[in-house]
This record gives sequence, C-alpha cells and structure tokens, in this order.
Amino acid sequence: MTESIAGKHPTEQACTRCGACLPVCPAGLSPTDLHLAIRALDWPRVAALRIDACNECAACEPVCPSAIALVADFRFARAELDWRAAEQQRAEAA
Repeated sequence: MTESIAGKHPTEQACTRCGACLPVCPAGLSPTDLHLAIRALDWPRVAALRIDACNECAACEPVCPSAIALVADFRFARAELDWRAAEQQRAEAA
C-alpha cells in the first residue's frame, strides 16, 4: 500500500494540538495523537493509540479549528493497518 497520504483538504491547516477533539470523542481516544501519528506514518503508534476503537462518528471534525479531515485520516490508517496485517499473514503462510 502507499506510504503517503492523499493531499490535504484545501482549507485544512496544521494541527495546533488545541485538544478540542478530546472531550467529544465517545470512544475516549485522542484524535490529535492519532492524526499526528498517521501523518508521521508511525503505524505501531497508530495501532497502540487504538485506532480500531474509532467508530468514525466524526464528532471530532466539527470542533477542529484547523479543519482537519480526521475521519479520512482514520479510514486511511485503518486500511493501511489492515493491509499490513494481511501482508504479514501472507508472509507467514509462505
């Protein structure tokens, strides 16, 4: 799978780590930390931050003052981690 993330949303700005997304996440995740780990392509950290617990409710997006498309990041990360797990299984089976 790709090692880059598709272009940013036109109005998106850099994450300021304001924390506005933290109290609105019903899963108790840190969308800020997840976003930063995803953008760094730090897949072990993304998994450790429990991306699998995200239900993609998008509660974090409207409160983000930087207009970051967080759910798109989370979907990309989940697909990437799924692909990596499948690749690992294929390698182990070979």
